Amino acid sequence: MWLVDDSAGMLHFAGIRRSGVCEVKTTISSPMSPMKGAPVIGSNPNQTSFSNRLATSSLLGALWMAFVFALPGELAAQRRGKEFDDYDTRIVEDEPIPLPEKKPNLAERNNITPNPLMTLDEETRFNNHVKLKEYTSSLRSSNPRPIDEQNILEGVRFRVYRMTLPENWENISNARNDLIKDIDLFAKEPGRAKQFALSAAQRYLTELLTDQPRIVTLNAVLALGQLNERPGNPFDKTVDQPYAPAAEPLLSIVEGTNQTAEAKIAAVFGLGRILKNGAPPRTMRDRIAHVLADELEIDPGTKLKPDHVWYLWRIVDTLGYLQEPRTAIDEPVAVDALWKTMLNDSIPPEYWHLRAHAARALSQLDLDNTFDVGLIAHEVVQLGGMVTVQFNRDPTNPVWRKCFIDLYFTYQPQTTEEATGGWGLLQQVKTPALRTHQPLVDGAYQESLKLINGALKNNPPTPVPNSVLNEVSDWMRKNPPTSQKLYAESETVEEIKATAAVESDPNTAVTRPTGLTPAG
Repeated sequence: MWLVDDSAGMLHFAGIRRSGVCEVKTTISSPMSPMKGAPVIGSNPNQTSFSNRLATSSLLGALWMAFVFALPGELAAQRRGKEFDDYDTRIVEDEPIPLPEKKPNLAERNNITPNPLMTLDEETRFNNHVKLKEYTSSLRSSNPRPIDEQNILEGVRFRVYRMTLPENWENISNARNDLIKDIDLFAKEPGRAKQFALSAAQRYLTELLTDQPRIVTLNAVLALGQLNERPGNPFDKTVDQPYAPAAEPLLSIVEGTNQTAEAKIAAVFGLGRILKNGAPPRTMRDRIAHVLADELEIDPGTKLKPDHVWYLWRIVDTLGYLQEPRTAIDEPVAVDALWKTMLNDSIPPEYWHLRAHAARALSQLDLDNTFDVGLIAHEVVQLGGMVTVQFNRDPTNPVWRKCFIDLYFTYQPQTTEEATGGWGLLQQVKTPALRTHQPLVDGAYQESLKLINGALKNNPPTPVPNSVLNEVSDWMRKNPPTSQKLYAESETVEEIKATAAVESDPNTAVTRPTGLTPAG
């Protein structure tokens, strides 16, 4: 690199760059250029002043320093350029990076064949702010127009059909709850928009009860049981009022011969919710009683399994919410079903919580003076003694605790709400119609308490003393019921037990003991 001084007094910066001479485009005016009106200094070398030489030296030094500092940066830029060229070439030459492998969804993992009623594209198109805003806005309408009804119909169908997409099955409960929340939160009651939405929900959910995988059908059944005419409010302590018309498709599940156990259990649970806090017409309540009573029939010799027992327990629980002991044509359908279940000695002991719960459900019905409530209490003591004998053989089995708790609440209401409804034998006999049975019921309660407290007071549980069993047995002999029939037209206790008794298969039945036999 050097400086070239031409005759015009101009300095040029030149240097070696890779190969050849590269001249800097910037031309620097030399301080030695003559100024107008000044003598030309330096035209004669002999006349060059010290200051002129000093200025030239300063300029040369500055240019040299610029070169010294610029050269490393230039060399580094060249190296970076070469590395970038190499790196760029490598990217082009490398193989494409594979995409992450898609994880199989629930349907693929379990070899389930879906039957979607909408596509993912349809779900995406609807699931935008505009469509959802139109849907929820129409739900809020107090006087819906035809366009509002169309928006509600499309919105409800979208919410329901989403459950048929296998991509949503991992969180299908969220899809189900979205439907319930939409109607609960946005639709005003009472109002046509809410009724229209509930009717549409029932219609589309009913479509999912057939020709769909189990997971879809189950969630459709659960949704039917969760529909509300009016949602509860914790601030004013009101409870949900279920949508009573949903009982119709729920009954179709219970009556269906090809439905799964979990779908039937969910359907019965929904029916219980409707009976307890809904307002189904009397004809529907009677139909529920008939259907559930038929389902509760246990054929002699049937070997019960846990899932079937759970289904039967749910039926027993739901029958207890009927309130009316007789149908509109005076048939004691629910009473008969619960009474026979309570007396059924053919049920294996490990499932006796079914019998104890039947006793409790029976005490929740509005019994009148045509029923012998004293006989019910006497048989509750008998059942409690039989449970105690089994408890003494295996005190740690949790099934006995369930039995004793239900036997206790056969006499007493568990909550203030139940007390207001008159649940429990002790509440029933306070009414004028049943007051004649009060002495026997009070005595039965005291004897039952001896068994219940004896079994539950210790932790860990210990056997109830034989002396307590003997006391209870003596009381039963000294205080027989006035009749062996629950009502005038019914069979006697022994006739009912004889019908249910099975002696051929000891694995599926037990023989009713004579009195209360102490353990050990």
